[in-house]
Amino acid sequence: MCPRDVPSFIELALEIQRIKKICLVCYNDICGDVCICHNCPTSDDSNITIINDSDLMSIYLSLSEKLYIIMVYGQRTEAREVS
Repeated sequence: MCPRDVPSFIELALEIQRIKKICLVCYNDICGDVCICHNCPTSDDSNITIINDSDLMSIYLSLSEKLYIIMVYGQRTEAREVS
């Protein structure tokens, strides 16, 4: 795998970010561009919070794949130096 085949840091960061909207009154997820919770009769836009969440499993898998590539490259380099 060439370095240009590895996704850039920006693309990876966008891929692992999840943005959620949650009602602070009932803790339900809010979908789309809605600014009120339809489950709460007293809900308004001040009761909605936006949470930026990261997918930790994707981060771990991406790092482990990159570390594996680095290890294999290092082993090949050492084998060439010994030969």
